[in-house]
Amino acid sequence: MPPYKIAVIGATGNLGAPVTQDLINAGFAVTIIARSPEKVRALFPSTPIIQGDVTDVASLIAAFEGQDALYLNL
Repeated sequence: MPPYKIAVIGATGNLGAPVTQDLINAGFAVTIIARSPEKVRALFPSTPIIQGDVTDVASLIAAFEGQDALYLNL
């Protein structure tokens, strides 16, 4: 069975960063949605990152395509 796909918003925060790392370590297929992909890439260099913003509905719809779940930490 392929890994469960989880989109993450808020991966750079005090709670979001360790939870994101735990999801990756647990074998989930994590995709991070971020306003500034460069900032996230420094923390999670090998994790897919999609540019998106919670105030831009179209970017979120595109980012959620193919995902099984969302972890939201704002």
